[in-house]
Amino acid sequence: MTLVDMEEYLKYLLEKLKPEDRRQAQTPGNAEAIRDLTDLIESADDSNHIKYAVTMIKSSLGPFSIFHNFLEAKFGSSRLQATRIWGMFHLSVKLAYEIPHPENRYVTRQLSTMIKKLRQQLDLFNDYVEAGDSEIEGMTRAALEVHVHLVDFFVASIVLLREHSFEPTTLVGNQDWMDEYERTLTDMESTLHEVAQRLTQLDEGQANDMELQKRHSSGAEVQLPCFMLPLATDARLFDRDNITERIDKVLHPVSGQESFVSVVLYGIAGVGTTHVALKYAHMMMTSRRVKAVLWFNSKTKKALQQGFTAAAMKLGLPQAGSDRHQQNRISLLSWLQTTEFQWLLVFDNLEDPKIVKDYWPSGCSHGSVIITSRNQNLRFLLADQGIEVPPFGRESESEFAVHLLLAVVSADISNVHTEIESARELSEYLLGHAIAIGFMAGFSSERSWTIGEFLGAYDKTIRDVHHLQRGPVSWTTIWHMSLDRLGDQSAAVLGILAYLNPDSVPEEIFSKADVKSLPSCLENCTDEGRFSAVLEPLLTLDLVQRDKEAKTLSKWPSHPSTG
Repeated sequence: MTLVDMEEYLKYLLEKLKPEDRRQAQTPGNAEAIRDLTDLIESADDSNHIKYAVTMIKSSLGPFSIFHNFLEAKFGSSRLQATRIWGMFHLSVKLAYEIPHPENRYVTRQLSTMIKKLRQQLDLFNDYVEAGDSEIEGMTRAALEVHVHLVDFFVASIVLLREHSFEPTTLVGNQDWMDEYERTLTDMESTLHEVAQRLTQLDEGQANDMELQKRHSSGAEVQLPCFMLPLATDARLFDRDNITERIDKVLHPVSGQESFVSVVLYGIAGVGTTHVALKYAHMMMTSRRVKAVLWFNSKTKKALQQGFTAAAMKLGLPQAGSDRHQQNRISLLSWLQTTEFQWLLVFDNLEDPKIVKDYWPSGCSHGSVIITSRNQNLRFLLADQGIEVPPFGRESESEFAVHLLLAVVSADISNVHTEIESARELSEYLLGHAIAIGFMAGFSSERSWTIGEFLGAYDKTIRDVHHLQRGPVSWTTIWHMSLDRLGDQSAAVLGILAYLNPDSVPEEIFSKADVKSLPSCLENCTDEGRFSAVLEPLLTLDLVQRDKEAKTLSKWPSHPSTG
């Protein structure tokens, strides 16, 4: 499509609008005008639906601005004057809220959800422009096509919103509107997929790589089933059945209709969002309801890059390699788009949505994503739905404490009733933190203590170290109790892992070190047998995790800043 073709087609689209709507749609605007409009709407209506809608719309303004600036830089503002997207965006939001109450709330939310999905596609285009050369063949044409798709959607929205024939108190609007939205989304995904193909060809210098990759990625050469998960004991998969059931209803609705769905599990620090996701992922793995479950540490972009490389290699994707991170990312995303099999991705401990934007499986017709985070805004900015993971209730927390203790303590407990009472007492101070309870169980196991004996030691540590009486859980006290039990060599290994900010540290950095250059506190690390003895207290106290198959170490989230 040339610029002249685009101008002619856009004039045709604008003729569908009533004269007054056409005038407003062609009015030059900007993101700030839309932000001001949403502020006015929110000040007049503080319902949850409007709060959601305002958050969605505001989060989309940045990507729309970047895309519009790219167009203006290419063609000049005068050529796009008659078809500025801002006027249409502004009018669509205004008309949605002007529908009679209470339908306006639901229609405004529906519009904002559509805009959110379109914004995700613009994010992809903007990333392609940033990652590649904006002058490459086809990039400008793709920008024109995306612009036309957006105008087409907003014009259809304005026409249909004028009719405001929507069912009361539902999130489902006029079917024609939904059909137009789905068509726009599909067209944008197709355009962006072509852009991705061109960028891959440029990066690799091989014009036929993408077509070959598509044929292989959906074929039988991929190694399935493929499960890439952290190790988990039965103790870590305790309870939370009500939450895993809610996750399943979101990701696998009763209707059975295949579609790509995402959900974020959010909650306060230490509440156990990771544990819930891990339990659900193990359910999917053992039931074989999906062919692939891929778990990614998403604290940093570097960790995510390493995770995608590991997944591409584990799947056996064509051209995957340990040092080909860009190709691995593209190959894995392409396989997710083209495979006929169901899959589940988990982005664990994601706080900043920018980290995952290059790794998000956009354009997929099926598959599921779970995000774990403390950032509840991700339910608006990234995922389709959000599920809050609350702290354990008193009964559940005490049951969890006893469950962990019975699972790890070798000696039999003669008086279970007394232990349950001690667990209930302890629950007053651990505040439902799954990580704190895990620490307690690991520490008790290392000492072969009962819960009652742990409580006595906890009180003594508070008095001796902090000169305090027992109160709500003190992370400093728990750390002090754990670290006091480590020898110099175990403490040194933990210190190195903490310094490396480990997402997955190969054991060979210890085993292959020059023993002559190591300090005395690390001299046993080069011997496999003695190194196992050094790791044992770290594993027992739940301070470190070890992947025996991959031979890697990671520091288990053990501070309230993690989930």
